[in-house]
Amino acid sequence: MTDTTTADSTVAGANYTVAVLGLGAMGLPMATRLATGRGVDERSVDKLSVHGFDSSSERRELAAASGVATCDAAR
Repeated sequence: MTDTTTADSTVAGANYTVAVLGLGAMGLPMATRLATGRGVDERSVDKLSVHGFDSSSERRELAAASGVATCDAAR
């Protein structure tokens, strides 16, 4: 059994960076939801930074328009 009190306290006080590699049919909606906070615990929304990469500049532009920080390279 997990001690949820400790886990919740850790999430509420932490900053997270999430990388989404591939902004296609699945990656773009996932990255957008994380970046906008939809479906994410309200206590951690302001502490979640989302970075996305795709080899297609068009997909990176769509992601950027949705609030995802994009990268030109996967490294």
